[in-house]
Order: sequence, then C-alpha cells, then structure tokens
Amino acid sequence: PGEKPAADGGEPVILEPVEPHIYLARGSETYAVDTLHKACTCRGFLFRRACRHLRAALEREATETRAAAAPPENSGSGNVEEPSR
Repeated sequence: PGEKPAADGGEPVILEPVEPHIYLARGSETYAVDTLHKACTCRGFLFRRACRHLRAALEREATETRAAAAPPENSGSGNVEEPSR
C-alpha cells in the first residue's frame, strides 16, 4: 500500500508515514519527506527543489484526501425512490 512505482524506471518509492505530513521514503537509501513544507532530504531535491520522493508523498496525500472526502458507496441517505404502482 505504501509503495509507489518509480516513473523513471528506478526503484519504487516505499513511503512510511511517521507523523502527519512526514514520511520516510525507503529504497536503496532512506530519505525524510515533508509534504507540508514540500521538502526532501535527497540530493535530487537539494539540486532541483523537486524529486520523486516528494512527488510520491504528495500524490499519496492527495489520494487519501479524496478517499476520505468521498461519500460511502451505500450511504443510506434515505432518498430511495418508491417504485410506481
């Protein structure tokens, strides 16, 4: 569930939540990712201010937010239409 395939064909990013908005991105190395401040401890982020670890963590949070906001499939809203007779 915490694994995100690498878009660059490299190793997948495995995200381990530590605190709200903080993840450990595990692969050949382990990096700290902070989605609130949009930062990562990897070298790629230091040079480009962007990296696959941060991108994967932000995508995960967006997916989880959408899932939490979606109404349950059988919400039982009470708006059931009676069949016509």
